[in-house]
Amino acid sequence: MCFQIIAITDRKLCKSQSTNTKNTAKDIDKFLARLELLAKSGVDSVILREKDLRESEYLALAKEAIRIFESANKANKTNSADTNKANANNSSNECKLILHNFIEVAYKLEYPFFHAPFCVLEDLVSNKISTQKISENGVLGVSIHSLEELAVALDFGVDYVIAGNVFESACKEGVQGRGVEFLREILARLGQHKNDLTKDFAKNLPIYAVGGICKENLAMLCKDIKNALPNSRTQASNNAKTSVQEVKTMEAKKIARAKIAGVCMRSALMECENPKAYIAQCKEIITKEIYKDF
Repeated sequence: MCFQIIAITDRKLCKSQSTNTKNTAKDIDKFLARLELLAKSGVDSVILREKDLRESEYLALAKEAIRIFESANKANKTNSADTNKANANNSSNECKLILHNFIEVAYKLEYPFFHAPFCVLEDLVSNKISTQKISENGVLGVSIHSLEELAVALDFGVDYVIAGNVFESACKEGVQGRGVEFLREILARLGQHKNDLTKDFAKNLPIYAVGGICKENLAMLCKDIKNALPNSRTQASNNAKTSVQEVKTMEAKKIARAKIAGVCMRSALMECENPKAYIAQCKEIITKEIYKDF
């Protein structure tokens, strides 16, 4: 499936109902159990976003999380081989864990997948650290909140961006959601990037939407994303010889060219009772709203 779902963690949402602000052993166990559920839920990636920890604490957590995901992915592959069934909504059974914020932890663990808050990317730029130092075959993403930040990300050469906030969220409390219009602005800017060295790269940069996204508003967001793109059906209607299948193919290519690669969810996936069932319902919505015509 092209349109992906990324989970973003927040261990505070897994805390026991207590006035104690410190993480107890029970809280940590509860969070690790949630990570295991997410690894087996059908999400494409999980960003381990626990940036309030000390670096040493995050290092210990990252080691445990990597172990959990390696084990879960082995189990996912085994189950896939046993059933020998290809699910259109989950063509890959492997869930990628992505480290966040603490780039020195990624260096120490020689871990290839890292997501940078924009402030961390700024440090990389100012220190003239290339993406090759992070990992020769790795993936580097960044969070952006403006077209100016997008330009910096493009010039640095990130592999994807997470853009938001689309809806108002508890993570950015009081900040009004920017809606799909912000995504439209990003797509337009990608097509107009003036740096010839990165122009083709910019046109193919995957964009993920973030901010208050959940099952309840996912259908509306998918419709808005699809409607934000050029209408291939209208273009094809001028040619009487265009077959239904050709129109569907044009629609499929339109979605592929859009580069809105998916959505990110935080609180919805940290708090739902059954992440696997929740993701299955979300994928049904995505299939219905984005891929129903082909």
